[in-house]
Amino acid sequence: LTAGIAYVVAGQILGPVLAVRRAASRITRADLDRRIEVRGRDDVAALAVTFNAMLDRLQQTFRVLQSLSAAAGRLLRAPLAVLGDESTLPAERDAAIAYITTILDDLDVLAGSQSPGFAVPVPTDVAELTWQLAADVRALGCREWIIEATAGGTAEVDELRVRQAVRCLARGALH
Repeated sequence: LTAGIAYVVAGQILGPVLAVRRAASRITRADLDRRIEVRGRDDVAALAVTFNAMLDRLQQTFRVLQSLSAAAGRLLRAPLAVLGDESTLPAERDAAIAYITTILDDLDVLAGSQSPGFAVPVPTDVAELTWQLAADVRALGCREWIIEATAGGTAEVDELRVRQAVRCLARGALH
């Protein structure tokens, strides 16, 4: 009788855990849309909520990676074609290599952007930063960049990261 009662009680206690385990095992890399049904308000339900939140983050990461790889493919296709064409002039070849290097540098920055300590905001003079940004984008050539006004004061920003972002946006505007 005691063993029978223990078996029933253990089934009631472990049943939700087994249900979560079964549901988790059905979730694959190809099917991240599936979620574990949350029942009740106990620790097992909290585990299911946490697991579902983890799946949400994984799914978002896969979407970002797919988007990033598609964008990198589009951006690299033309310069790689230039490099593969034997009739390409040396100046065109150098420009294609510089463009590919820039894209790879941007991808490095993007990959590091999720690391702790990536951005270190410090008080920065906004007007001075604006003029530095103008000099950065003018150095890219091909366009006349005009500053019509600047803001005053200071802002808490990571000057290096702001400058990288603006250069990336300016390069995108040039291509």
